Amino acid sequence: MSSILIIALVGLFALGFIASKACWGSEKSFSGRAYVIDGDTLAFGDTRVRLFGIDAPEMGQTQGSSAKYFLLNAVRGQTLTVRPIDTDHYGRIIAKVALPDGTDLGEMMVSQGYALAYTRFGRDYATTQRRARRANAGLWASGGIQDPASYRHAN
Repeated sequence: MSSILIIALVGLFALGFIASKACWGSEKSFSGRAYVIDGDTLAFGDTRVRLFGIDAPEMGQTQGSSAKYFLLNAVRGQTLTVRPIDTDHYGRIIAKVALPDGTDLGEMMVSQGYALAYTRFGRDYATTQRRARRANAGLWASGGIQDPASYRHAN
């Protein structure tokens, strides 16, 4: 195979990869009812969606069930709107998800004290977290929210 053909094939592959990543951000929103996996992950059929900008306690942590059930009660019976932003290394869609009245689920989880603002990828909910902590909202009332990232790193 000539080097020109190899370069052309590599170039086409690279363009395809770049185009697929660029298109993902423009992925269309969708709506539906969700199954709650944990405090920051939902399933819409076979599609897993991670709430953008938050990190809720893992199910193996003592606060994991509280975060999950708070989210479950918030979304039960509701049709949610999903606005994809990216994908994570597990293949889940990272998205802003809203209730029918427009309430952002990520912001709600942080403001009610059941998740941390995930500032590694943005500061969208950092101010909301400071307010929730000062107000002793949700899990902050019982000594604070256990850091999910530290838990994942240790396990």
